[in-house]
Amino acid sequence: MSTGNNIRLDWADVAKGIGIFLMVMGHSGLPMIIHDWIYSFHMPFFFILSGYFFKSGKYKTVEYIVRKFRTIIVPYVFFVISIEILRFCGDSLELNIPSPRSIQDVVVYGRDLGATWFLTSLFFTEIIYYLLNNLFKDKRWLLFLSILSFFVSYYCYKTELHFPYKIEILGATTMYYCIGNVFAQTKWKDCFTNIYAKDYRGVFILAVLLAIDIVASNLIEPVLNLRLNRLGLHVLTLLLIIYGSLLLVQCSHLIANIDKSVLRPIKELFRYIGEYSMVLIGFSQITLQILKALVEYLNLPSFAEIAIRYILLWVIMLLLIGLFKNYMPILIGKTKKQGK
Repeated sequence: MSTGNNIRLDWADVAKGIGIFLMVMGHSGLPMIIHDWIYSFHMPFFFILSGYFFKSGKYKTVEYIVRKFRTIIVPYVFFVISIEILRFCGDSLELNIPSPRSIQDVVVYGRDLGATWFLTSLFFTEIIYYLLNNLFKDKRWLLFLSILSFFVSYYCYKTELHFPYKIEILGATTMYYCIGNVFAQTKWKDCFTNIYAKDYRGVFILAVLLAIDIVASNLIEPVLNLRLNRLGLHVLTLLLIIYGSLLLVQCSHLIANIDKSVLRPIKELFRYIGEYSMVLIGFSQITLQILKALVEYLNLPSFAEIAIRYILLWVIMLLLIGLFKNYMPILIGKTKKQGK
C-alpha cells in the first residue's frame, strides 16, 4: 500500500496479503473455531487500514471521486462481467456452480456478487468519509457522526432491513474507516507503526495474544458477517475487530522484517498478493467454485480434493496477478508505473 508520496510500505502490503489470504481461506470450509476467528475482524480490517491511509486535502472533490471510480468501480464492473461470463460458461457445461444472474439482479440490486461487494462498499465509504471530512474540521464531530452512522447500520441489522448494493452496511464501514483514520492522526498511530514483536519473547507474546483472540472470538455470538450486515454485539464485536486488526498489523510487521533468506519467500508472497489483492477479490471465489466442480469428477478422497483445489487456486491467482500486472493493470485499478 502506498503513502501520500507514492512510496509503498511493505508492512501494509503484507497486512493486506494476510487479510486477503484469510478472506480466501474463510470460504474453504475450515473448522468453525478458525472460521469464526477470521470473520471476527478480517473484512472490517480492510476498512480500518484504508482509513489509516486516508489523506485529507490531497485531491479536490471531483478529482477524488474520479480517482476512486477508476481504481475501484472500473475493476468492479470488469469483475462482474467476467464472473457472469464464467457462470454462463459453467452453466452451459453443466458444472455445479451458481447460474448466471439476471440483469436486474446485477445492475439494480448488485446481488450475489461474491467478494466484489467489498468494492462498492469501499467506494461509497470513501466518498462519504471524504465529504464528511471536508464538512467537519473538528475531528470529534467526525468521530461522533461515524459512531452515529454505525447505529443506523445496527438498526438495519436488528430489523433485517436490506437495500441494493448493501447500502445498509455503510454506517458500519464508515465507522471502521474513521477508526483507522483516528489511529493515523493521534498518538495511537504507534499501534500501527511500532514493532513490538522484535525478539523471541515478543513473538511468543504475540502468539499468546492471537490464541486469546481465537478463543474470545468463539465465545461471542452471533458471529460478525459484514457482507450480510450481521454486526454481532456492537461493543464486544467492535473490541474484537480492533484487537484482531492490531494483532494482524503486528504480524505483518513481523513478516515484513524477515531477513533470513529461507523465510523471505513468505514475506514476498504476502507482500505480492497484498499489493495485487484486487485480483483475489474479483476472481478467487468464482475460481474456487469452478475448481470444486471440476475436482469432484475425479472422485478423490476429501482431503486430496481440498489439497488439489487450493493448490490450483493459488497457482491460478498468481498467474492472473502476473497477467494483469504486466498487460492490463487498469482493469485492477493500477497504473503501469507503481511506486515501490
